[in-house]
This record gives sequence, structure tokens and C-alpha cells, in this order.
Amino acid sequence: MTRARWQFIVSALAVVFLSAGSPGGAQETASPPPLVDETWLAENAAAQNVVMLDLRSREEFNRGRLKGSVFADYPERWRPIGRSGRRGLLGRAAFAALAGELGIDSASHVILIHAGRTANDAASATDIFMSFRLQSHRRVSILNARPRAAADAGIEIERGDPVARPPKTFGAVPTTGFLAGGRKAVRESIGASPLVDMRRDTQFIGLEKPGDVSEPGTIPTARNLPGRWIFDETVGRFRDTDTLRQMFEFSRIPLDKKVIFFGNNSALAALGWFVSRELLGNTEARIYAGGMGDWMSASAEEAPRVVRYIQSLEAAPVR
Repeated sequence: MTRARWQFIVSALAVVFLSAGSPGGAQETASPPPLVDETWLAENAAAQNVVMLDLRSREEFNRGRLKGSVFADYPERWRPIGRSGRRGLLGRAAFAALAGELGIDSASHVILIHAGRTANDAASATDIFMSFRLQSHRRVSILNARPRAAADAGIEIERGDPVARPPKTFGAVPTTGFLAGGRKAVRESIGASPLVDMRRDTQFIGLEKPGDVSEPGTIPTARNLPGRWIFDETVGRFRDTDTLRQMFEFSRIPLDKKVIFFGNNSALAALGWFVSRELLGNTEARIYAGGMGDWMSASAEEAPRVVRYIQSLEAAPVR
């Protein structure tokens, strides 16, 4: 056997070994980091397999975008409104069709671009990051900077009608390993697994009530970690991991056991899950995707409902 032939066999075996057990196959052997900065993106944006998915509004996208980026139309196309009147996750076929239409296939490295002004912007990116992971696609990262920072790093800004990427075939392989389940499963977790409310503190204590939730308050036993604590809105970046660990410790959120994150819907829940799992290493982090919207759809007889820490005031609607 020639040396070249031997090296080929060894390389092939290595690929098979490394990709074994990975739903996405060989492309999963080198998972990219969950966050990339503007310097990395400037150096890699032109790579053939990189797809920049812009989650901002159509108006912002048309006004100026990173050259080559694709308009995502989030949340409309990624979180359709179901029969319940609430937005929900896409199924396998719908997700695969949408990803393929946007020029994403199983080899694509998807870079999620968000406005970076608020924690809700970051949450939109973690929401789609989670969605790709639920389809066993690991080649996805979030730009940990505002688009302007990427432009300053050297990526050209383009305007006008974008050039559509050619459609691809996306091989979706669904998994539910990151999801906590529905209302019943979460209710059964009360007292067994910590629940973390990622909404602002005024919603957590019941001082404010989102428009799509029937009552103010939070799920009994829940702890609060406001999303804007973990995303620095002054600079448009996630806080460093040392600071994030201290915040989790302060909020009594363990990093070595099952923890369920929730918000009013899937986005803020995904923000907490992303930090816990992807940045701080808790593989037991879970998402209650239905959030308070789903929780409050329970019948009045289906206890427990909510706990409200501010009882004497009328809850102000969130504007």
C-alpha cells in the first residue's frame, strides 16, 4: 500500500469517527463558535459557504446592509401565527423550505445579523440560532456586534434591491433535545428544575402586563434574569463570560443541572438558553418556547397559574 493511499484511508476514517452520532454528518466535525466578532466576519464574509442572515426590519435592511446579506423577514416567516393566535416554531418541512429558499444548505455557515440596540434584538438572533440547532444544524453563529461595526471593519454597505442567492436544499433533521416541552411538562417541573423568567423585572413582579398575556405575574417559583442584564445595550455586545457567570450566580441559576428559560414567547427564552448552554456550558439548559403566552392559555382550574409580587397596583400595559 502506498503512503498516499494509507493517508487517504486514515483521513477518511477520521471523518467517519468524528461525525459519528452527529445528525448533520461530516460538516458537523468543526462547529464554529456561537459568537463571532466584526473582524472575523470581515475576513470570512466572502467565503462561499458563509450566509449572512439579516434579522432587522425591511426598512433597515433596504436603508443599508452588509454586502451579500439576505433579508430574513423575522419573525413573520420564522414564527408564523398558529390557530392559537400565538407565534410558534416552524416544523421540519417548512423550516427546510425556508432555509433552502434563502440559499442555505447543510454546509452553510449561517451568520445571524441583528440591530444590536436592545436585548430584544439579541434575542431575535438567539431565537433563530436555536431554530437551526433544533434542525441539527450546528454551523451557525451570531455576530457579536452591530452591523455598523462590521462595516467599519471593512465590509461594504450596499443599498437597493439585493441579489438573491440561488436556492439550495437544506437537510433538516429535527431534534427536541433543547425544548422543555409544553405547559404540562413545565408545570410538572415546578420544584424540580429551576425556572428562569427572562423578561424585564417589571413584568416579572406583575407591575406590567404584555398585551398578549391575560394576567400579570410569572410562573410560580420562577427566578428573574432580565435579558438586558446579559446583553450590553450601550455597545451592542453580549457581556463577557466572567460577568455572565456572576449574574447567573447572583440570580441563583445553576450551570450544572436542568434549567428552564422562558419569556412571553420563544425569543427571550432562547436568549437565556443561548447564554447558559452556548457561552457558559450548561448542556442541560432548556427552552419553554410557548412562554407566558402558552402558560396563560390554561383554564382557570388548571393550577398553579401565576404569582404576582405586586398585588396592590393595576398592571400597566407594555408600550
